[in-house]
This record gives sequence, C-alpha cells and structure tokens, in this order.
Amino acid sequence: MDSMTKNHRADNAKASAKRKRTPLPLFGTDSEIKKLPTPKNGRTQYRDKLVPGLYLFVSSNGSRVFYGMVKEKRRMSTTKRKLGHYLTLSLRDARDIVERARDRAKAGLDPWVEVDSSSGRSEDTFKAVRERFLRQYVSQLAPNTQKGYESALESDRLKRWEAMSIRDINKSDVIALIDEIFVVAPVQANRTFAYLRKFFNWCAEKDVIKENERSPMYLLKPPLKKETARHRVLGQDKKNREKYDTTELREFWKACDSLGYPFGTCFQLMLLTGQRKTEVATLEWVDIHEGVWAQSKNKADRQHLVPLSRQARDLLEAIPRSNRNSELVFSTNGETPISGFGKAKRRLDGLLSMQDWVIHDLRRTAATHMRRNGISLYVTERILNHAEKGVTAEVYDHYDLLPEKAEALQIWGDYLERVVGSPEDNVIDLRAKQN
Repeated sequence: MDSMTKNHRADNAKASAKRKRTPLPLFGTDSEIKKLPTPKNGRTQYRDKLVPGLYLFVSSNGSRVFYGMVKEKRRMSTTKRKLGHYLTLSLRDARDIVERARDRAKAGLDPWVEVDSSSGRSEDTFKAVRERFLRQYVSQLAPNTQKGYESALESDRLKRWEAMSIRDINKSDVIALIDEIFVVAPVQANRTFAYLRKFFNWCAEKDVIKENERSPMYLLKPPLKKETARHRVLGQDKKNREKYDTTELREFWKACDSLGYPFGTCFQLMLLTGQRKTEVATLEWVDIHEGVWAQSKNKADRQHLVPLSRQARDLLEAIPRSNRNSELVFSTNGETPISGFGKAKRRLDGLLSMQDWVIHDLRRTAATHMRRNGISLYVTERILNHAEKGVTAEVYDHYDLLPEKAEALQIWGDYLERVVGSPEDNVIDLRAKQN
C-alpha cells in the first residue's frame, strides 16, 4: 500500500472521528422544537437536553418525529424505536416512554414493549390484561370484593409490572413483591397473594398464559398459613395487656428523629393521627386548612376530617423549607408521594431494639392509648374513620364530631409528648426539628 493511500485513509479516519465527536444539536422545550429549522435535504437529528436516549428527527418535508435509543442489557446492543410524530406525541410523554424503557433495559427486560403495545404489536402487557380481568371478572363480584382486587392489582408496587408482558413476569418477581409487602403488612401480603393467584389462573383460563407455560404462581404458597388478627401495641406488655410502659414509644420516636424527613416524620404523623400509611404518605398541603386535615381519598372512600393536635402541627411546621415547594407533604422528588416503606422500615429497625412490629401497628397503638386516656370508643372509631352501622348512622347522623375528635387527638398528643420528654430521656423533644 503506497503512502498516498495510507495518508488518504488516515485523513478519512480523522474526519470520521471528528464527525463522531461533534455533539448533536439539542432541544429542551416545545418552543425550541417548533423553532428548529427545516433542512433542505434529508433530515437533521437533535438530542434531548434532559433525557438521554430521546432524539428528534426533522425532515425536509417538515415532519418532526421522536425516536428512542436504549442500550439493552440482555442483548448487549443498542436498539432504536420510532415513538411518534411531535404533532401526536408530546415532549413530556416521549420523555416518559424513554425513561421507562431505560429502566426496563437496566432490569434486563424488553425496553420497548410499551411502544409495541401501543402500535398494536402486543396486547398481553400486565396493564392491558389487568384491565380486561377487572372488566370481565372482577366487575361481577360484590362491591367490597371489587375494591379489594382493585386496591391490590392497581397499587403503586405493581406499576413496575404494567409495561411487562404477562409472559415476562416470573416466580421471582412475585416472590419479591410479596416479600416487600410482608415486611410492612403481613395480612396484606396474604391478600395480595390470593388476588394475584386468581388473576394468573384467569390468564390461563383465557389462554393469555398458554398450555405449555407455567403460571408465575406455580408451587408458591401464601406467606401466612393462617391470618390472625394482630394485637401488637407499642408500650403494651405482650403477655399481660393490662400492663404498659413507655420505653417502646420513646425509643420509636427517637429512632424516627434519627431517620428524619420524609419517612421518620411520616411515621411520627401516623402515630399522632392514627391514620393509615397511604393516607399520610399522600397528604397534600392543600388538604390542611386551619389545623384540620380534610381527607378526600382514603380506604373508606368518604370525606374524613382529622383535627391536627398541636404536636402534629409542630411536626409539619418543622419540615425543611426546601421541601415546601411541592404540593405533597411527603415527597423526595416533589412530584410523587414517598414509596419504598419496606426499605424505610428496615432502616428504622436498625435503630430500634424492639421487634415484631409492622407499620399498621402504629394505628392500633394510637387507638389503644387514646382509649387508655379516657377517650370513648365511639370517638376513637370516628378518628379511625371506621364505618358506622345502622340506619341512623348511615342515613340520618351526619355530625362529624370535629370538636370531640380534636379534644381526643390533643389528649393523645399531650400524653405522647410527656412520654417522649420524660426524665428517663429528657433530650428527646416531640417538636424536634427534622433532619
């Protein structure tokens, strides 16, 4: 090979390398996309400023088309998908699709199953089959049973399954899910197991799962052999329920202080108000007006007013100012409520000596100690938002007991404050600033 040929190839290699190193022009907003110039020939490629893997191709005919590009762990290669035209697919939705595709690729799953599904190439995603199951089977059941199925199958924990094909969900996925729930709520884990078993059996009946394929529930057993009502109350002697001490309450509060915002504060507010985990976790600032928390979304699916004690208001006031910009009281990204309670509880357990407790025990603890402090059963039940029975209660009595509930929750807050600030550990303050 002569020197001229070598030099020519070297020049071409340098030019090619220079082209590869030249960064693509960027876009970041809708207005920027609309202002992108139309090339005279061919098409120009642009890259999103915020989401890696999202591209926009502007063609000479004026079309603007989103494409996604993701590295697949399972194939050790990069795959590309046409997502849609800018006129029919928003920038926000395109970003969401690519971000979810990247998450699935990291997990070793098909990253583009959502795009394939929307284009008609797949109708067996968990989300699509779940909707069919709820429509065809669950809708025929009793209302309370319907709520149980919907609550379990549409929970946030199952969002990671929504874009997956039913055939990609395996036994290890189910085990991980049930174990995650079991740490927080063993009975709920049992119920979710039962709902999932029926769901996947229905999939086999409808030939969504083929005859030669095994259900992900194959050979799995419920986490609890027998569901028994829990009696765990922080501060109550396990053998003698008439005997109490303050050690566990004090230790729990101190550990929550160490855990800090958002989960430590969230656990403390659960204890002070006696409200359910999801209800507290999804609390929004707009729901609180003049010291009263107006719940519009809860398990009972009815309006519920919760007066906040001075201690609860102080707790919320101590939330860092940097976390006040979100509509949500408890959030790590400002857009979605906190999740991952199983992991948070394990962190809290590392700070505690007490054992054999679950998050729902905080609700039972609040109710039990309110009763110990002279609060009537009727008022306590109304604070817990338990349904009243009888024609009078269900039809005629619309009194919300707001003054009685406010007094009861303040008595409980004062008691807890005395416990936490007792001489046995006087460095703990119920109104301590959160981390």
